[in-house]
Amino acid sequence: MATNRTTGNIGLAKAGQTEVIEHLYFYQYLSLTSADCFQIPCLRQTENRYAPFAKMKEKTLDNGDKKLVSDIAQFGSHVLKVMEDDNGPGFAYSVGLFKTFNHPEIIIIGLKPDLAHILINNIGEDIKKGKQYQSALLYTDILDDFKCLMLDVPRESYKKYVGYGLWYYEGDKFPLLQCIYPTVKGIYPWEKEWPEDIIDLQPILGDRRQIEKVRDANGA
Repeated sequence: MATNRTTGNIGLAKAGQTEVIEHLYFYQYLSLTSADCFQIPCLRQTENRYAPFAKMKEKTLDNGDKKLVSDIAQFGSHVLKVMEDDNGPGFAYSVGLFKTFNHPEIIIIGLKPDLAHILINNIGEDIKKGKQYQSALLYTDILDDFKCLMLDVPRESYKKYVGYGLWYYEGDKFPLLQCIYPTVKGIYPWEKEWPEDIIDLQPILGDRRQIEKVRDANGA
């Protein structure tokens, strides 16, 4: 995770302090040092993960919708979170990166929402500077000392996970990358060593055949 970024207004520790992921299970496996994140809009909580899809045909905007549209116009993107519920783990995702930078939107599943917010913000800052993340590549600059994998997400997963993306783009004509992280031991969710008690924490939305093509972004 890059440092020296302006702190956002989400009340997290600054660089040098320890941010422990306190997810129901995942806190046992991953502790991270949080860094300052660059300033873009604060997270918006979506109580019902399916509600945004139902809003696609609505012409009137509520205050939250207006903020999303305004944030994309002003900052280039907006980050939303969906809390863990009976349907699955919590997650956070971007809306606006494709419109502003012609770059796929980003989704992170299973992390503490505030931490996922920081990571997506940092990814967004790198995209703003011209970086292009690609599917089936491992990146070392998202989390310190860990390699995160980007994978294309098929459109059939959009309705369940990125309802406000469908609403904003008026359909599914936008790309989406899932950022997949390992445990502190470097185990990924497709590997047999992935802990059994968090088996459902980070579902892989993309085609698992992409994993066979995985390589380091730096060419290693």
